[in-house]
Amino acid sequence: MRDAEADFDCLVSPANSYGIMDGGIDMYISRAFGAGGDILTLSRAVQDDLYKRWYGFAPPTSCTLVRIPSHLRNTQYPRCGVLAICPTMRIPMNVSWHEDLVYNLMWTLLCELEHWNEEAKEEDKIRKVAIPGLATGIGAYDPEKCARQMVLAVKFFREARSQEGKERLANRAWTTNAFNILENAMQVADN
Repeated sequence: MRDAEADFDCLVSPANSYGIMDGGIDMYISRAFGAGGDILTLSRAVQDDLYKRWYGFAPPTSCTLVRIPSHLRNTQYPRCGVLAICPTMRIPMNVSWHEDLVYNLMWTLLCELEHWNEEAKEEDKIRKVAIPGLATGIGAYDPEKCARQMVLAVKFFREARSQEGKERLANRAWTTNAFNILENAMQVADN
C-alpha cells in the first residue's frame, strides 16, 4: 500500500471461517502484521478471538473485530489497530455462485463497526476502514459485482441509520417495503 492509503483505523480481511491467514490477500496482511517474519503470528491472534466468539468457526458473512496486539502493530500503518475478520468462505474455494455474499458481508461489517463505535472511547473509534475486494481472489467473485454489492449495502445501511430510517424501523415499517426494494436492487447489482 502507498503511504497515502495507509491512514486507516481498521483493515478488512476476507478470511476463511477458521482465521487461517496464509493465502490470497490474507498472506499480505499476515506479512504486514506478522512478528519476526512468522506469518502465522497474526493467524494465531485472530484464531484466539474467533475461538472466544465463535468457538473456532466464524460463519461466512460474519464479522469479528479483532484488536491487533501491540507486538504485531506495523509502524507503516500506525493508525491501524483493528482487523475486521470477515469470512467470505468456510475454506478456500470458489464462491462465485453465491448471489448476495458481498452484500450480506458488507451489512454485517457495517453493523459491527457501528456497534464498536457506540461502545468505544473517542480515541478508539473506527473512522476509516480499508476494504479489499471481497472474495474476488480465490473466491472468484466478479470484482464489478462485488463493488456494486458493496456500494448497495453502504447505501441501504446509511438509509437505515438515517433519522427517517430509524423512525421507520421503530414503527416496523422498514421491513414492509425493504424486501421488494432489495430484490430489485440486487437484480441491478447482478447486471
